[in-house]
Amino acid sequence: MKKFLFLLIILLSFNTVLSLDIYNCGILGKGNTIYVLKNNIFSSGKTCIEIVASNVTLDCQGHKIEGVGGPHSSYGIDIGTSNVSIKNCTITRWSMGIYFNGSSGSKIEGNQLENNIYGIHLMYSSSNTIEGNQLENNIYGIRLEDSSSNTIEGNQLENNNYGIRLEDSSSNTIEGNQLENNIYG
Repeated sequence: MKKFLFLLIILLSFNTVLSLDIYNCGILGKGNTIYVLKNNIFSSGKTCIEIVASNVTLDCQGHKIEGVGGPHSSYGIDIGTSNVSIKNCTITRWSMGIYFNGSSGSKIEGNQLENNIYGIHLMYSSSNTIEGNQLENNIYGIRLEDSSSNTIEGNQLENNNYGIRLEDSSSNTIEGNQLENNIYG
């Protein structure tokens, strides 16, 4: 019986998901972790949040990640890994609000992205879900480049130059989005 309990404790410890509070910009590098933003962040740096580990959730709890609207290559949230969830964030005044490069199996949901050049930009990414986000006053609301098999649904895109733009991308599902007052769909 003691051996069984010991083995059970060891097995359960491998599937533990940590929860960490964050208060500033930085690198999120611990996998199997839920990061919870506890306050608004203002940054004049090139990248505010960089996610470098897989199996990460960032829950902003409605808090804002705000840039200065400056350099052409600034990132509110920069993701170069897979199985990431970004939710409940307000992201404003960046070149790229949320940027996925080579990501798969990730989800962007319930965020507000406004006054960015790119609200959400996926490059070389597949099998991701973009759902229930509000994108306003960006140059590109959602842009997919060389990306396939992604799902874009239930988003509201208003007053962007491009609501949803796909370049060299295939087999993506786009349904149930509300597009209003964008120059191009």
